[in-house]
Amino acid sequence: MNIEEAGKMLQLISDPNRLVIVKLLLKNRKMSANEFLKSISCKQSTLSHHLNEMVDAELLNFKKRGNKVIYSLNTKKYAQLLNFLDIKEAPAEEVKEEQPKAEPVKKEKKEVYRVVDSDLVRPDPVKVELPFYLL
Repeated sequence: MNIEEAGKMLQLISDPNRLVIVKLLLKNRKMSANEFLKSISCKQSTLSHHLNEMVDAELLNFKKRGNKVIYSLNTKKYAQLLNFLDIKEAPAEEVKEEQPKAEPVKKEKKEVYRVVDSDLVRPDPVKVELPFYLL
């Protein structure tokens, strides 16, 4: 695979829906269009367009079974892309998604009020500048 082919392949899978299609096929091996629709939030016509683009680029294989079309990943083309990018694919059970780190909750300082001549007064008075026309 040369750099132009790799660039076209990466551009093809840069769409989030197409990336989900690749990920689903890596996990499930074979899927029909109806199975994709359950996992991807797009219209059937949009999904069909994505699948056709991926088949045209030879990233997906397909077989017709009656009125169903079953899609699978072209493992040869996928392996060529990974080799070009020098990526060693890790087994699925070793891949861990990073959990967002929880930040400690900062306790807000409670404002303490004291009573002076039956009015509430803040311990640290706030300066307020009024416009000249309100004076």
